[in-house]
Amino acid sequence: MNLIDLRILLSAHKVIVKVFATKICVVIIAVLFIISCDNTIKKQNTSTDRASLLDSLQLTDMDGQPLNMQQFKGKVLFINFWATWCKPCISEMPSIANAQKRLHDEVIFILASAENREETEGFRSQSRYPFIYTRIENMESLAVQALPTTFIFSSKGKLVFSESGARKWDDSSNMKLIQQIINNE
Repeated sequence: MNLIDLRILLSAHKVIVKVFATKICVVIIAVLFIISCDNTIKKQNTSTDRASLLDSLQLTDMDGQPLNMQQFKGKVLFINFWATWCKPCISEMPSIANAQKRLHDEVIFILASAENREETEGFRSQSRYPFIYTRIENMESLAVQALPTTFIFSSKGKLVFSESGARKWDDSSNMKLIQQIINNE
C-alpha cells in the first residue's frame, strides 16, 4: 500500500466514523423526545367504579387554594393533564376549547399541570383558552405516565375514560364518545 492509498483509507474511515456518530446522535435525540412527551395513544376504557380516584385528586386553583371537587358533583368531568413544554398538549388545546364550547352545559373541562403557577399563568394569559387551570399536586400517584393524558369521569364520579396521547377532541368521533358518556348516566 502506498501513501495515497493510506490517505484514501484514512479519509474513508473518518467519513464512516462521522456518519456512524451522527446516526447515534439522531437515535439518542429521537429517544429523548419520545420519552419527554409521548404522543402515542394508550387507551383504556373502563367503567370500573373509581370514585376514590376522583376523591384522591389534589388540585389547587391558580391562587393555590384546594379545588373543591364537590362543586362539580353531578357533572361529567374532563380532566386533561398537560405541560407548557409539551407540544402535543398544546396542539390539542384548540380542539378541547371547541369541545368545551359545544358541551359547556354538560361537561366541566379542567386542565391540570404539575408546573409552577407562574408558568401556567404565563401560558394562560398568552393563550386565552377559557379553561379551568389547576395545579395537580399528586400526579405521580395517579399513574400518569405520559403527557397529555385525559381522564373523563361520569357524573357519578366514575373514571370511564383514560388515555395518554393527543386527540382532536372536537372531531365527530370524539364528540360522540363524550356524548355517550353524558348519555349513559
